[in-house]
Amino acid sequence: MRFDRITIDPTVATGKPCIRHLRFPVSRLLGLLAAGETRESILKAYRYLESADIDGFRNERPVSERWRTLARGKIVELDALAGRIAIMRGLLQRIQRCQCLDVHRCGWRILNAHNNLRS
Repeated sequence: MRFDRITIDPTVATGKPCIRHLRFPVSRLLGLLAAGETRESILKAYRYLESADIDGFRNERPVSERWRTLARGKIVELDALAGRIAIMRGLLQRIQRCQCLDVHRCGWRILNAHNNLRS
């Protein structure tokens, strides 16, 4: 199960998992559901939330299992981003070491060579 509506952004709510980049932490939603709040009461109190924001949490699986599932998915996303960051770091380091008078052209050559290797 994927939780596409859960986002983690260091600039939003100090990096806590939130609903759709809103400053509404997932922990708050889980707390409301655990306290017995209904979908309707939550949507009425927090008008910026959508029904689909709650759907992923309203099932029979224990909260701990849902958190583990979410964590696995987010780790995969972070690993993919880390891989892209490592590639970009390497490309920028190659460009930084370039001794050409026209760094712009050299940078494009390095990027194009990298893109051709990926194809």
